[in-house]
Amino acid sequence: MLMVPNLRLIEPNNIYRKVPTRKPNAEMRTREYLTPDEVEKLIAAAKLGRHGHRDATLILVAFRHGLRAVEIADLEWSQVEWGRNPALHVRRAKERQARSASHPWRRIAHAARAAAEHDGGLHL
Repeated sequence: MLMVPNLRLIEPNNIYRKVPTRKPNAEMRTREYLTPDEVEKLIAAAKLGRHGHRDATLILVAFRHGLRAVEIADLEWSQVEWGRNPALHVRRAKERQARSASHPWRRIAHAARAAAEHDGGLHL
């Protein structure tokens, strides 16, 4: 027994329809960054946790150097250079080719060192 399909092609009747476009970010939110006062409040709240000193230091490093959350989560102690010119070597996340960026951090190196000593120095 041969079956005849009930399906047929239908031409669209609304040829000139438009797909709605997304609003620009500037219209959706007034700003895309935290103010220094907001960062201070965030740091104060982080200090109340179990690893408060470490968390507050990571927030400060992320804010000062413009690091993404995935870049902070990917940090290892082997990326920290203490010596005469302290630096943090970060594997940038939003690049087509993996690359590393060096961030000099003379001002906050003492805070990072204190966080390492305070929390046992085994994790960031």
